[in-house]
Amino acid sequence: MLLSGCDGLAKRHVIYSTQPNHMLRATCIAVIAASASALLTGSRVALSKGASPAHPLVLTQTIAQLSDGKRNGLKCTPAEAAELEEIIGMLERQNPTQAPAESALMDGSWRLLYTSTKGGSAGKLGPFVGKVKQVMDHGAGTYCDVLQLRGVRATLAAHWDVVDPSTWKVIFYSISFSVLGKQLVKKPFPPSQTGIWRMTYLDERVRVLRASGSNTPDVENVYVLAKEPEA
Repeated sequence: MLLSGCDGLAKRHVIYSTQPNHMLRATCIAVIAASASALLTGSRVALSKGASPAHPLVLTQTIAQLSDGKRNGLKCTPAEAAELEEIIGMLERQNPTQAPAESALMDGSWRLLYTSTKGGSAGKLGPFVGKVKQVMDHGAGTYCDVLQLRGVRATLAAHWDVVDPSTWKVIFYSISFSVLGKQLVKKPFPPSQTGIWRMTYLDERVRVLRASGSNTPDVENVYVLAKEPEA
């Protein structure tokens, strides 16, 4: 969980030697919230250069707050994007999962919080921007990118090959469009339509990946996704 390691954080603040567990948790959450507040009031650079890195929960909360209302990142200014990139890098350096490309933690539905791309993967459909999620089936080795914009739904289907413990080669095989639940179009992709995904952070609640496409292999975009609760 994102609160794993909370005891260590509490120890550093010397707050729990005589407190019961429920008080420890409440105090620990208060400390994390205070740290998040510090990040949001201009202490990001100081924390990134300090001896103790900011807690992953603080970093993910900050990413979520800074990207809120930014249309998945499409409305971020260059300065805002640079700030988010710095914080994402701080999170990536604390990745707790040694082989994310092979981990069952990938399973489930993940909501896009932020991406640096400006294309369709950011939820852009013409002049509109919708909600994006990735639905991962780790056992089958398949996933769907789902864009929902009111009654319109676009679904990109793909599967992957594991390249190394932190990298996938993603092979896209179809895209479909539905309106009000009725599929109108389904189009296959050519076999050459692929991408490389580097999984740079993974825990039970948050994923970060950096992806490049076959058309622009030298350009990577970052994606930050939050796990959706199971139905």
